[in-house]
Amino acid sequence: MNRLLLVIVFIVSLGVNAQEFNATVAVNAEQTGNPNLQVFKTLERSLTEFINNSKWTSVDYRTEERINCSFFITISSYDNDVFSATVQV
Repeated sequence: MNRLLLVIVFIVSLGVNAQEFNATVAVNAEQTGNPNLQVFKTLERSLTEFINNSKWTSVDYRTEERINCSFFITISSYDNDVFSATVQV
């Protein structure tokens, strides 16, 4: 059964095409109780730049051809540089 599932996933992945993104990332860290929110603003900015500036394909897409999407990251705990979070896309 596992091999059949693996074969199906492989076949489906052959037809998948990637495209560039125009993403907005929002990080909510209020649940952590951490007064230093600068680390989360830096995370938000870095993720936005990474997603939007990465070249995911070899095709050159115009700005209006990019996929508009939003990522909402809710940080539930933060301890010694270890995060626990949920992500909504």
